[in-house]
Amino acid sequence: KDGLNRYDGYTFKVFTNDPSNNKSLSSNSINKLFEDRKGRIWVGTENEGLNVYDKKSGNFLRIKHSTANTTGLSGNVIKFMEETPDGRMLVAADDGKLNIITLKDNFFEKDVVPVITTVAMPNNTNVYGIGNDKNATTWIGGMDGTVYEFDATKYSFTLVPNAQLLNN
Repeated sequence: KDGLNRYDGYTFKVFTNDPSNNKSLSSNSINKLFEDRKGRIWVGTENEGLNVYDKKSGNFLRIKHSTANTTGLSGNVIKFMEETPDGRMLVAADDGKLNIITLKDNFFEKDVVPVITTVAMPNNTNVYGIGNDKNATTWIGGMDGTVYEFDATKYSFTLVPNAQLLNN
């Protein structure tokens, strides 16, 4: 609730929202953190969307839902994050949809806009969890107890019959 704290072994650096700086953290209430294979830190907030930290500049790219932007993030409450086997990010928002985000390596240098594809879960269920196994298969659990194998290249869900969703 008080921003994001980074500890380097000696000191803390605290990142907080600065309303006058659009490259600061979008919210001080953090739900999720994820470091992708490129070393980028993804910060999911409780109410202000997603942020990506640029280690070179110390700035954040804000990715938020807006009713005016139909190709943007589907919701601002970030529930779950996982990387796809091909390096894109899967982000589950409060509206129950999955956002598949492609972000180029030079996103800060060139002010690159992320490409976001939004996919609804089967039966419009909310996401309960996302994970990858050692074979690079992406699994998604639904709040209704269902388990799906997700193919991020085809945006398709395959129901796993008789699967049991565990809470750990």
